Amino acid sequence: MREEFILDFCFKGDRNYVQGPDIFDEALKFILLKFGEIRNIKYVAHKMLHHNAVLIVSSEKGEPDSNSIITFEVGNLRYYASVINNFKQIKCKQDFSETEIQASSIIEQSKISLFNNLNYSFSEIIVSMNKYYLQKMSDAVGKWIITKLELSDISFYNNVYHKKISLELVKNFNNMLTKSSIYIDGKQVGAIYFSLVK
Repeated sequence: MREEFILDFCFKGDRNYVQGPDIFDEALKFILLKFGEIRNIKYVAHKMLHHNAVLIVSSEKGEPDSNSIITFEVGNLRYYASVINNFKQIKCKQDFSETEIQASSIIEQSKISLFNNLNYSFSEIIVSMNKYYLQKMSDAVGKWIITKLELSDISFYNNVYHKKISLELVKNFNNMLTKSSIYIDGKQVGAIYFSLVK
C-alpha cells in the first residue's frame, strides 16, 4: 500500500520554516480521512522544512530523505507517513503569536498547565507551552524545537476545548533533549520531546 498527498503550508509570523504542529496537523488530516481511528502515533522531525511537501503513506518503512515521519497503527498493521520536501515555494503567511498561549499557562515546578479556552490546535498549544516552559526554566542558550511527539490514540485530539492541558518534565538530558508527559484533565495521553538547537 502506497499513497501520496500534497501538503500546502503557510509560514507563521516572521518564520521562514514550517512549524512542527502545522506539519503534524496537515498530515494527520489526510491520514484520518484515509484510515479513521489510529493509535500508537509517533511523529519524529528530522530536519527543518522550508517548502511545501508531499506526504507518502505506506505500509513499508519510511521514505529516505524525509523531513519527518509519522508512524501509526490501524488494527494490527503499522503504517509510515513520510513528509518530503517538494521544493515548491510557500506563498502565504499567517499571523501567529504564542503570547496568548503563554499568558494562559501556569508553571509550577516541573509542570506547566492551562485551562484551554483558546482557538488553537492541540499540537500548537502543547508545543508553545513546552517551549515557554523550557525558556523559563532553563538557562541554556539556543532555540528549543520539537523533535518527537508520541500519542496513545487520537480520539481526544479535536476535543480539548474547556479541558485542562498539562505537561510535566520527566527527563532532561543535559539541556540538549527533554521529554515531557502530556495530560488531558489528568489523564496521560502521550509525550513530547524537544531539542536545543544552537
